[in-house]
Amino acid sequence: MIRKRIPVAALHDDKRFFIDAQNLDYLSQYRIFGYSIETIPVGSILRDYSDGLYSIENALPFLLAKDPDNPDLLQAYDRYCKRARNQAGTSTRSVDSFMNLIQTLEHDEYSIKKGAIIVDQYDIILEGQHRACVLLNMHGTEYPIEVLRIQRMIRNPRTLFRIAQRNLRTASWAKKGMILLQWKS
Repeated sequence: MIRKRIPVAALHDDKRFFIDAQNLDYLSQYRIFGYSIETIPVGSILRDYSDGLYSIENALPFLLAKDPDNPDLLQAYDRYCKRARNQAGTSTRSVDSFMNLIQTLEHDEYSIKKGAIIVDQYDIILEGQHRACVLLNMHGTEYPIEVLRIQRMIRNPRTLFRIAQRNLRTASWAKKGMILLQWKS
């Protein structure tokens, strides 16, 4: 079955959520085949790092939100902000802007209509990591949030392998010991 690609303009035109122009441009790199608005526990969101798929509880923005006075985390976050790849989707990434985001979310509830947190079909975060990390710190792993879930083609073999690994580890039949995987050298 051939799935038709959805133009990014469709995301722009959907008034149930908001994505700014910079992030629409960022999302244009993905082959999007569908999308929906869903409610998921914030603790289920993953981040694809160079060495694996991890919960956003391991992300630097979460660690800083949890301990905002830690000088080592502040210094690490400042370095993080200066990396070119972390400037995608924003022109104002800084320690101060992150602290302002924390204060904003403490006073105003997160709304998908103000700025969508976007995940893919495997709960890998594509946009909104900082907001998700702040919400996770404020409310815990089971806190339900509305996300924009996009169905995308994943072309990176490393990411595909990690998804397959994760699915094997979490499959109910694997948990029950109904399968034994053995590596022979």
